[in-house]
Amino acid sequence: MAKIDDIVKAIDNKLLETGKEHLILQQASKLLLSLGIIESTKELKQILERGEIPHAYKTNTSPRQWLLPLSEERRSRKTTPNNNKKKSKSSKKQRKQTRLFKKVNLQKDFH
Repeated sequence: MAKIDDIVKAIDNKLLETGKEHLILQQASKLLLSLGIIESTKELKQILERGEIPHAYKTNTSPRQWLLPLSEERRSRKTTPNNNKKKSKSSKKQRKQTRLFKKVNLQKDFH
């Protein structure tokens, strides 16, 4: 089970790093091979087919492929209401400060 946890953590970290919603089987296999978590590309597919990663799923439309989204644990950490509010307020404040800074500098250039 420790191997499954390592797989989920590695995929979650990659998704959070890149901002993607999911990885497809091929992308996840390459990642896990490069990290030394799995030994062959077929290994992850076998794990998925056995249902050992419950939040992974296979698409219903053609071409059918395995998708590996963020785990439920990471998703709940990522979308806490308090974090979203704090980020939006600080980013608005930062944008306002940047606009004011640009405006002041433009006024200095013309005088």
